[in-house]
Amino acid sequence: MTKYQDITVNGVTVRLYRLSAKQQHDIVNQYFFPITTQANELVNVIIRNPQNQIAIASAIAEAVNKFMPANKRDELIFKHLMPSVKVVAVGIEVEYCSTKGEITCEELNNIKSLYKITYEALKFNFEDFFTDWLNENKLS
Repeated sequence: MTKYQDITVNGVTVRLYRLSAKQQHDIVNQYFFPITTQANELVNVIIRNPQNQIAIASAIAEAVNKFMPANKRDELIFKHLMPSVKVVAVGIEVEYCSTKGEITCEELNNIKSLYKITYEALKFNFEDFFTDWLNENKLS
C-alpha cells in the first residue's frame, strides 16, 4: 500500500496521506458501523446492486443524513480526514485546512472541492476494506 496519493482538484495538486490502522479503525467504529447497522435499506441496496455506484452512493448519502448528525459529519471531515490532506505547491506541502476548518488554499475554498477531497480521502483509505467487507465479509 502506498503511503500517499496525489490528486488534482481545480488545477491544484492535493496529497492524501494514508491514515494509520488505528485512525481507520476509529473512523469505521465511530462513524461507519453505526450507519450500516442501523440502516438496513443501505445494506439491502448494496447487496442488491453491488455494481451500481449511483444506487450505493444515494443509499449512503441517505443513511449518513439520517444516522450521522451534522456535528458528527463535521467531526469526521475536519477532525479525522482533513489533517491527512496537504496542498503541494513548488514541492512544498502546506495544510489544506486549519484546525478550525478554514481552507487555506483559495482555489480549493469551495464546497465542491471540499466534498471532492473528502470523497477521495475516504476512497483512498477505505475502498479496499469496504470492497472486501461487502463481499460476504471476506477480509483478505
